[in-house]
Amino acid sequence: LYGHLTEIWSLALSPDGRLLVSGDKAGNVRLWATERPDEVEPFQGVALPLGFSPDSSTLAGLDNDSAVVFLNVATGQPVRRIPIEGRRWPFQRLALSDDLKVLAQGHDDGSVTVWNTDATESSELEISTRPISLLALSPDGRYLLAAGRDEMPRWCDLRTGTNDLWDIEAYHVIFSPDGRYGAHFAGDGSATIWDTESRRTVATLTPPESGNRLFGFSATFSPDGNRFAVALANASVGIWDTQSGEIVGYFEGHKQLVAALAFSPDGLTVATAGSDSTLRLWNVETRTEVLIDRRLGEKLNALVFSPDGQLLVGAGLLGSAGDGLRTYRAPRVD
Repeated sequence: LYGHLTEIWSLALSPDGRLLVSGDKAGNVRLWATERPDEVEPFQGVALPLGFSPDSSTLAGLDNDSAVVFLNVATGQPVRRIPIEGRRWPFQRLALSDDLKVLAQGHDDGSVTVWNTDATESSELEISTRPISLLALSPDGRYLLAAGRDEMPRWCDLRTGTNDLWDIEAYHVIFSPDGRYGAHFAGDGSATIWDTESRRTVATLTPPESGNRLFGFSATFSPDGNRFAVALANASVGIWDTQSGEIVGYFEGHKQLVAALAFSPDGLTVATAGSDSTLRLWNVETRTEVLIDRRLGEKLNALVFSPDGQLLVGAGLLGSAGDGLRTYRAPRVD
């Protein structure tokens, strides 16, 4: 039973043994039920969550055998499996469309495999002669950005077959959930937000102070695309307005760098996980912390909400004691 933040000094059981009362050094008292339901972890063996289907019935993830699996959320059982090549932990070399129907994987030879996951058919794109180090896919599965190591990315339209070099410096690219915007991060710690159709710059985000750089691998758009959250070097998270490029505020509370973050589907909450081994939920409007889980034992490197808002899943380091996904379930009103 977790919850006290200081030494526990007193314990008492109810006469029927069903309740436990505990008191700590700071004077806090907690009431616990001794009969607790078994915790069910339905997604064991999955190393990295890649996304949910629009109806929240299917979760796609990378398993421990280097395959992308599609799991029935209700049962935790796989309904489809696509073996992929390469390293066990590919980081930014996998991308999946929001409907889970287009999967892309970058390779060391500079090519990208694009899968039709329904038909399990694939095609190859020649991007570079160097190992792929950047890969991003628009939510609708139409646009693919890919680059070889230390190269400018190529912008590929998978519907028309065009493949153009884009003259930008980027080590990471993400799209907004509605596909209107994209963002790329440069080595100087800044980020640029652009319109997806025109590729014209909408806003340039710079660190709020010297040395407090933006970490692109921990960044996300709000569901409506109007807010952009980015982890900062000082262990806080900055929130920007995507239209004006102005910073709205900060989430401050983590003691070490934030490794993963995600907006809830309604856009009202942000979940963050840090290297301080805590998971925190924040009110977006007030930027206040509303919930904290200190029981992780390790940092989570990925966080994904289901579209219905009922599940939040996170992944730790592959091969660690916490191998498999950590799942949080939201209570239903009924």
